[in-house]
Amino acid sequence: MDLGLIDTFIAVANTLSFSEAARLHNLTQPTVTRQIQSLEESLKTKLFIRDIITSC
Repeated sequence: MDLGLIDTFIAVANTLSFSEAARLHNLTQPTVTRQIQSLEESLKTKLFIRDIITSC
């Protein structure tokens, strides 16, 4: 498992924002979204309820 994906997950969980996590890691929001989707696929589970955590 890629530890960078875990780092991104922690950033989203701590900030409750894909955009803020992207800013903190000098990434784009779509990159963070793809990383979280990749992690979800590898774990075969959803990690966030997107209605609550938004990309705004």
